[in-house]
Amino acid sequence: MPHAQPERVHILVVDGYAGWRDGVATALRHAGYQVTECRTAAEAIEVGLAPGARFDLLLTEAELRDMTGLALGRRLRQAHRGLRVLFMGYSLASAGPALLSKPFSLLRLERVVSRTLVRPPVRSITQVLSGYLPTCGDPA
Repeated sequence: MPHAQPERVHILVVDGYAGWRDGVATALRHAGYQVTECRTAAEAIEVGLAPGARFDLLLTEAELRDMTGLALGRRLRQAHRGLRVLFMGYSLASAGPALLSKPFSLLRLERVVSRTLVRPPVRSITQVLSGYLPTCGDPA
């Protein structure tokens, strides 16, 4: 199970803002996860569809410059069955389906990522968005 051995969990972090992307990726690496960083949805698709690519979690900004996080999640789930998707955003209003509201603490990041990974994979993005995963209002 992924949560038992973080070093075996590969997370794809997609955020157009270098500060957020680097900070989140560094924190996740320190927690033992394997992390790949991308600036755009196009870059994430290229990396995610490369031969041999394997990702367990997509942690993406809800609104990227070239695509929504929702559309990116749908695209990558075609290649990665069981891929879990976690959205980030500045507020529920601006982030739409975001489940992790910016700004967030590193402790909150760790808890939400951990909970996302221990839940059984869902079959569709719609199930993710309908409240299957913890929401921004959950206690840290």
